[in-house]
Amino acid sequence: MKKLILIIFTFYVATSFTTINSSLPSEKGTLSGMVTYKTSCTSADKADAGSEIYIINESEVSSSTYRDLPMVVENFQNNKSDFAWLQYNVVDPVKVKKIQDNFDTLSGFAYRFIRGFRTMPGVVRNSADGAGKFSLTLQPGRYYILAISGNLKSDNIVESTGKILYRMVEVKSADKPMVNITFEKQDRLMPILISRSLLKGC
Repeated sequence: MKKLILIIFTFYVATSFTTINSSLPSEKGTLSGMVTYKTSCTSADKADAGSEIYIINESEVSSSTYRDLPMVVENFQNNKSDFAWLQYNVVDPVKVKKIQDNFDTLSGFAYRFIRGFRTMPGVVRNSADGAGKFSLTLQPGRYYILAISGNLKSDNIVESTGKILYRMVEVKSADKPMVNITFEKQDRLMPILISRSLLKGC
């Protein structure tokens, strides 16, 4: 009987200890990085002071429409490059107007989507300091990062207050991942360039 009681007591202590340990919060990691911008392909990087960083854990986005942020940002960037290329290669005013209207419609959707993402309850906002640096302490997990430049803008509704870039990063316990982001001023090249691939950046 005593042996049975001892076994039960040992089992209770062991399971209690496991439960207590499992309820303890995971050790956090530190995510940091630097945001810079270039005024030309050959210019030196400058600190993008005042740029905004929006971060949210993937688990808080997975059940919402905002899980499509990577696709929305990529589609917007592709549409912007296509629009720039077509502007320099289409001379028919009617077609130019149609291209502009189509780009404006697509940009309007991206603008509303990104605005909604930025206001999600779980989003953490941070700003780059005077040296372009930012740092946050986060629980382990995968994170969506949306960066908005504080110094470079573009002539469309999405980037009228600052150019955008998207990143995904994994934060592990006691980890210190770095995420460096560089914005480029140049949206488009001179009309003489006809290669579509050249419009993708420096």
